[in-house]
Amino acid sequence: MIKVKSFTSVMVYHGTYGGANAKATKCPFGWTPRDSSCYKHITEQKATWITAARICQEQYHGTLVDIFSKEQMDWLWNFSRRKSFWIGLTNRANSGNWEWSKGEKTTFTNWKRRPTRQTRKGKNCVSVQKKGKWHLKNCQKLNYFICSKRV
Repeated sequence: MIKVKSFTSVMVYHGTYGGANAKATKCPFGWTPRDSSCYKHITEQKATWITAARICQEQYHGTLVDIFSKEQMDWLWNFSRRKSFWIGLTNRANSGNWEWSKGEKTTFTNWKRRPTRQTRKGKNCVSVQKKGKWHLKNCQKLNYFICSKRV
């Protein structure tokens, strides 16, 4: 019989322990802290983009991950163990206008091939795939996903 202790959160300190510049990132158990956010890689189930976004919001009180820099993208690709995953980028609301699930405009992109203004029907969602490059995908395809939330 295995005994498991339950924990509700993990506290990670950045900077000198106890120093004036120490900054704590408090994440729920099972989440990984980085900068001012917590990340959860969902690999127990694959989901469509819409279902993944709903799971992040309703079950984990976060969103599909937003990516704002190459450094963050590289970290996420390694965090995913180099397996494909949904990100929060879509043009479902307005074809040709890419925005994050929280409504922010894109400031960083990592497209394998830059999409044309008019995407093919159904290919309005973005998956990270080989070498961490972004690919247009049909939103109904199943994929793993990463949820994030700010702390």
